[in-house]
Amino acid sequence: MIPKLTYEELEKKAAFFQTFAENLYDWEMFVDLTGKIKYISPSCELISGYTANEFIENPKLLTQIVHQSDKEIVCNHFNRKADSNENTVNLSFRIITKEGNIKWIEHNCHRTFDNKKQFIGYSSSNRDVSKRIANKKLAEEKENRIQSIFRSAPTGIGVVNNRILTHVNDRLCEITGYSASELTNQSARILYPTKDDYEYVGEEKYRQIHLKGTGTVETHFKRKNGEIIDVLLSSTPINLEDLSKGVTFTALDISDRKKSETRYRKMFENMKAGVSIYLPTKDGKDFLFLEFNKAAEKITKTTQDKVIGKTLLSVFPNMNKTPFFEALQTVNKTNQDLVLPAFYYKDDQREGWRENHIYKLSTGEIIAIFDDVTILKNDEIQLRNKNKELIIAKNKAEESDQLKTEFINNLSHEIRTPMNGILGFSNIINTPNLTDAQRKDYIDIVQSSGNQLMRIIDDILEISKLETKQVKTVEKEICLNDLLLKYISIFDIKAKENKTPLYLKNGLANKESIILTDETKLNKILNNLLENAFKFTRSGFIELGYNQKNDELELYVKDTGIGIQKEKQDIIFERFSQEEKDLERNVGGLGLGLSIAKGNAELLGGKITLQSEKGVGTTFYITIPYKPVNIVPQRNNLDTVKEKSTTKQDKYTILIVEDEEINYLYIDILLRKFDLNLNVIHAKHGKEAVEICKDNDEINIILMDIKMPIMNGFEATKLIKEFRPNIPIIAQTAYTSEKDREKVFSAGCDDFMSKPISNKILKEIIHKHLILGE
Repeated sequence: MIPKLTYEELEKKAAFFQTFAENLYDWEMFVDLTGKIKYISPSCELISGYTANEFIENPKLLTQIVHQSDKEIVCNHFNRKADSNENTVNLSFRIITKEGNIKWIEHNCHRTFDNKKQFIGYSSSNRDVSKRIANKKLAEEKENRIQSIFRSAPTGIGVVNNRILTHVNDRLCEITGYSASELTNQSARILYPTKDDYEYVGEEKYRQIHLKGTGTVETHFKRKNGEIIDVLLSSTPINLEDLSKGVTFTALDISDRKKSETRYRKMFENMKAGVSIYLPTKDGKDFLFLEFNKAAEKITKTTQDKVIGKTLLSVFPNMNKTPFFEALQTVNKTNQDLVLPAFYYKDDQREGWRENHIYKLSTGEIIAIFDDVTILKNDEIQLRNKNKELIIAKNKAEESDQLKTEFINNLSHEIRTPMNGILGFSNIINTPNLTDAQRKDYIDIVQSSGNQLMRIIDDILEISKLETKQVKTVEKEICLNDLLLKYISIFDIKAKENKTPLYLKNGLANKESIILTDETKLNKILNNLLENAFKFTRSGFIELGYNQKNDELELYVKDTGIGIQKEKQDIIFERFSQEEKDLERNVGGLGLGLSIAKGNAELLGGKITLQSEKGVGTTFYITIPYKPVNIVPQRNNLDTVKEKSTTKQDKYTILIVEDEEINYLYIDILLRKFDLNLNVIHAKHGKEAVEICKDNDEINIILMDIKMPIMNGFEATKLIKEFRPNIPIIAQTAYTSEKDREKVFSAGCDDFMSKPISNKILKEIIHKHLILGE
């Protein structure tokens, strides 16, 4: 008799079973006889994606989530359950989850009764068995696949247990001529023509299996009709279902291959192309020689007995550095055929060009067919070089024709431009009622145009003379410093018009700069280079100078212009050439200037070179022989000549702060006439002067211009006096009023020189502040 429980005990028990049910992974559910869901465990959401409330609110959801293919089975089940007295029903079917996934459910349903044994509804447990069913299907598919492979394999397969054939496939029956029933449960001896063959195979297989885990051997089978065939037999040990150990073997009929081997062996040995057959090593880093024909021996100058059974790198150690070895590795990895173009190979014994065709067999071997194409390749290289020379010659000829055409068109433009000025303004001059000023301006234009035309004619004549070797050099004594100063004076006007500063850097004292050379030709060189510099420089500066290098003088013209591309630097010295053709229209000229400069430099016994960077600037270097007229001792400083001093100090350093190059050069020339050993330093503005004074403690006196860019003389003087209070600073300025003088002295200057500076005043200033001021 079941003991009666109190209400509290019943409540506790109900709570316990509810907690138990809610913590189960299975989906538990109770449905009453009216079809309402009285209880459903929360795990329903883990399995179906729907919450317990969704099922309670919509009981039809129970059948709605059933997969369409299983609805009939499930509905029949529920109908049967309602109409029958069957207490328990088990069923598996698919559902579609809220996320749209398909799951297999194992449904266990049983009738439920109350304490009075009254039928009150149905309790069910639903379990997700998707993984179990999927694994079962995979196992079944795998079994079917294995059976299918075994039955339909293109290779004969059999299983031997205790020397008895237990399983054979269809292909083994085809090979031997026996049926499956004739072979099964028979001794494996039935397959072999003689007892010796049977025993040999057994021993060899046992040995190989024992050592390697598998065994492969070539042998003979005797077919049912008595025919002897060649087979390749491979065996592997297996564990059978009865826990005994057996052997599975594969048999490949190689009779046709054996016949073909004899036929193809002759072809292989007599091929004109070299053939190597390799087997890759396990690590794929080398290749074992399996075959090597006679042509391969001839090409590689080695023999079969030296390579067969050895690796490629052990025979040819340097082969890993060749494209051929890389190609072998590529084919081994990708299994793709590869044609390797001819490559050059050389070692201590072999050299030449080889062409390779490389293939990988399904069995893993790699075949390389190679030809010695050295003769063909050399002929091809020679032909290619000849074609290249012809193409270069053709291009040069075409370029020359193009240059000539462009030169003629440019020449026409260059001549017509000044001629237009000459003819046009010559007619206008004769016009009545012109003022004297107008007539003078028009005459100046005619003369300027005439000079321009004369320069063009001179260039044409000059290049013609240089080409026909009609020019002779006439050396005479010149002062190089004076010559360069002349050019600074000539181009100073253009420098001011273009707002491009022009600087001069002399490398020798005046006496040392007196040399023997052809002044006319040097003039043509410098004139063309400076003209070019001003044409192509829109900002920055231009510098003219020179240095002595042993028995040569290296003159240079440096600019911060547009620069020249590296690939165009070799052609700009050619006649009619400019880096870019558009420049001819933008800046004018015939493209003869650099060619004339080059020709004259060579006539002087020197050469012309350049350093340039696009967008940064260009420096042209002219190297000529140094032929001094006055031989003087070698000096350490090229800016000064060490002479015997009549003063207390052996040498003085003077800083000239001047932004105008002409003014600086003028003061420098005046200073060098004094009987003093001077080191002259140039600063182009006040800021540079301050920096120089900070770095040079040997400066004895400063000649300070007042009006300068970046930093004027007043500011520079104040700054210098802060850290060099005792250094004499002499103001040089065009301002001469008393107020200006006061301003100069207030800034810290020690004395004053008005421009233009005379030799006498400068000498007095130097004597007062440099000699007496010591």
